[in-house]
Amino acid sequence: MTVGAVTSTTGGGGGGGGGGGGGGEKDIVIPAIEGAEVDEFAQKLAADELVPQTKRVFDASPRGTLFATEPPGGTKAAAGDKVTLLVSGGFPQLAFDDDKNILLVNGATGKKLDPIAKSPARERDPTFSFDGERAAYTASGRVLLKDLTKPDSTALPLTSADEEFSDLAWAPTADVNLIAMSRVKGDDRDLCIGQLTGDGLTPRCLPEPKFNVGKSIHWSPDGKTIVAFGTVSLKEFGMFRWRSKKAFSPDPKAWGKGHMVTDVSKANEGVLDAASSPDGSRRALVSNQGGGPFQLYLAK
Repeated sequence: MTVGAVTSTTGGGGGGGGGGGGGGEKDIVIPAIEGAEVDEFAQKLAADELVPQTKRVFDASPRGTLFATEPPGGTKAAAGDKVTLLVSGGFPQLAFDDDKNILLVNGATGKKLDPIAKSPARERDPTFSFDGERAAYTASGRVLLKDLTKPDSTALPLTSADEEFSDLAWAPTADVNLIAMSRVKGDDRDLCIGQLTGDGLTPRCLPEPKFNVGKSIHWSPDGKTIVAFGTVSLKEFGMFRWRSKKAFSPDPKAWGKGHMVTDVSKANEGVLDAASSPDGSRRALVSNQGGGPFQLYLAK
């Protein structure tokens, strides 16, 4: 089963004090939100000589809602201080395949929603665009694109029917639409990167004759690293890493060769998956190293 989640855009800087006022200057009190819209509240802060910044975060309130500030309302500030407006990016919906269709549930409640794709084809490997408005997935190995803002629209094919791809991973950026994926050719699997443009999607691959790529592919939040599960043999497996000096580069030559970055010193022990947190500070891993069953680990 493959799982994907809509990630909301996170932007803006953190809070914190800017330039403080000199001695004798009157303190300013950060106002309460009281249901104000983002632009309206930002204008109010600017009128009080404060510097508004916005930051989108996951929250149960409707997407686009201003639900808090940092520092909070009622806090004393000085002219020129920065105030971060926390804007809801909504709570992520979860998409997953059951090896037949692409299903969707509410991430907060688990309530079943209308499926993204349900057809006679074998539909798998969903991944969301950064703004959550589109989803890409495979149907019998062909990459398709679904506009989620138009639920009744027909999914558009992005690759030809005679090519097979799997394990899609949409890059976490609004600047460029990039999808990393595995290309399947017989027993060979290579990492590919495709840029989605008005002309469609043309995956460009990074040949790796010494190992096969598949099951899981992830971008780092800064766009300069891709990690993917790979197998050297039936007994030697783990996570491989590619690096680029240019963030979110669509050029396969920018990524060089993949290198194993997890321990493979013991046969049949390794890491199946490794995903970064949105801020890049932590990583979740699935591993059976040390013997026993596969388990979930969290690490810095």
